[in-house]
This record gives sequence, C-alpha cells and structure tokens, in this order.
Amino acid sequence: MTVDMLAYNLRDEPKVTKNVTIPTSLKPYVMYIDEIEDYRSQGKDGDGYWVHLKYGYINTQSEIHSVHEDNISQCVEVFKAGFIKVCGCEECHRHFMALSLSK
Repeated sequence: MTVDMLAYNLRDEPKVTKNVTIPTSLKPYVMYIDEIEDYRSQGKDGDGYWVHLKYGYINTQSEIHSVHEDNISQCVEVFKAGFIKVCGCEECHRHFMALSLSK
C-alpha cells in the first residue's frame, strides 16, 4: 500500500446515503467504509445493505469492493471474519495513481 493509499484510507467520515448513520456495530470498521446504502425500505424485494469499501480494500468473500447483505448483522460478520483485505487490483491502482498525479 502506498503512502497516498494510506492517507486516503485514514479519512474518518464515510459518505452515507439516504440519511443512514453508521450503525454502532460497524463503527470498529469505519476505516474501511466509504459509503453505506440502505435499501431495506423497498419492502420484501428490498436489496438490503450495501457497504461500499474505500479504494484499496476488497471483500475477498465475494471479490468485490463492497459488502452486500440483507442486514447489518450479516455485514458485521463479513468484517469480523476477516474477509476485508488490502486490494491490489488495477482499478484501485488507477485511482491511487490519479490521486498522486493530482497533487
């Protein structure tokens, strides 16, 4: 992980959509979280929670840059189980290269 990646990921406040606050159970993992989307209000066909990870992290369970589960407890279990790892994919590298060029 480069210095730029570390600086970007040390931001404290994630973006949150739909006036959703960070649930207390996810606060220990805020360093990994960029944004949370809550689609539970869509009824039985709702799409649950999407916890989008900051650039440089990946959910190795699903191989995507987010945690998508039906409820927060299931999201927390993904974090607790250690599935969130440093990501070295091309998309993350491009993002951090762009950050370093913009400085």
